[in-house]
Amino acid sequence: MSKHIVVVENDAMALELTRRLLSSGGYEVTCVSDGEEALLVVPRVRPDLVLMDVTLPGIDGIEATEKLRRARATATIPVAVLSAQAFGDNVERARQAGCVDYLTKPIGARELLERVGSLVGKNGNPRSPKRERKRR
Repeated sequence: MSKHIVVVENDAMALELTRRLLSSGGYEVTCVSDGEEALLVVPRVRPDLVLMDVTLPGIDGIEATEKLRRARATATIPVAVLSAQAFGDNVERARQAGCVDYLTKPIGARELLERVGSLVGKNGNPRSPKRERKRR
């Protein structure tokens, strides 16, 4: 069974490139374009990882992450930032919100696949918190 990743990105080109790359790496990918949509989709699909951009319309990626952390159904789903916004207090805000990693764009294809693989435990070495997953 392939690992499932939700990618939250408002730039259509970046979203499609990320989707293609992750799909070619063997992942099932669900794409959403804003934080509010992520809050609806993530509890429904229960992915193995959420890749969250910081700059999103409506609520930003950090606020969306905080809301995912507070909700019982999504509290243990790991969220990693994938953003060009690696300056100011964004990295610290992401850490405080509960993000498990901060990936900075631009990111090479190999590095993205390696980091995602590590986060979802594809190589048997998960960095994210262990969580129980209910069988459907």
